[in-house]
Amino acid sequence: MEQHLFLIAVLLPAAVATCAAVLLRRTAPRLVGVALAAACVTSARVQDHFGGLPPTNGWMWLPLVVLLVAVLGAAAGDGATGRQGRGIACVVIGLVAALLLPWPEWRAAESRLLLGAAIAACSALLLPLGMHRGNFSWWCAVSLGLVAPSVLALATGFAKLAITIGAVSCACGWIGVAAAVTRPRHRLHAGIAGTMVLACVAVVGSAAAFAFDMSGTPAWIFVLAAAAPLGAWLGEAPPFRGSAMVSALARVAGAAMITGAVIWQCVPRLMPDQPGDAYALRDVARPPNP
Repeated sequence: MEQHLFLIAVLLPAAVATCAAVLLRRTAPRLVGVALAAACVTSARVQDHFGGLPPTNGWMWLPLVVLLVAVLGAAAGDGATGRQGRGIACVVIGLVAALLLPWPEWRAAESRLLLGAAIAACSALLLPLGMHRGNFSWWCAVSLGLVAPSVLALATGFAKLAITIGAVSCACGWIGVAAAVTRPRHRLHAGIAGTMVLACVAVVGSAAAFAFDMSGTPAWIFVLAAAAPLGAWLGEAPPFRGSAMVSALARVAGAAMITGAVIWQCVPRLMPDQPGDAYALRDVARPPNP
């Protein structure tokens, strides 16, 4: 059962997204983000149902919001020219995404504004890399960065979410391999839509794990997991930027270090004292603090 689920919920969506990204890089590069979002939607839908539209199954808002971010990012691709235009696109799309999420812990107006600001900030910080780095090291770094929220979701008992984020992470890794075997001028850039999808999966995935968490995981670990893809900026630091090889290694190492820190904090929670159904979806919210 586990092997079958891994095949249809991780490998198959990742393979389809990779093939689509490779085909779209010349004809419609703005749609690379839509291909990544499709991997997220497909993986989630294989595991669960929406319960109608709008979804009555709370966590299934995540793949729909990711898809919406991809479509809006692709639509803004040509119009969002210049740093200011891209920044406005990040803020508007981030706020729209946050306003749609009806999860526990994120229903209050100030909480949604905080989540929207986090999506916008992560997207804006990743954009310079996503638009100009299309090589293996960039895709490998974001793939490793998405492992952090995936492992954290598993540690909090939300295996469906962990598998869904894992499918996007796997797709990024395979896109990196595809970029490595192509000529440099045909590198696979994430673009505005793809970068915003990566940021949204990291931030909203961590927010979903936090909203449905009942394990008592400290809040700062969720923040660290959401920021894991930003570790790719280590490769742009002055000590490493002078050499392409050193910069590539530092880019991967930056994301790997943050992800490693998250996994280190999650290890005790991945080995529960009592056996249980690790695949079960936690449908209840975290109990209020006394």
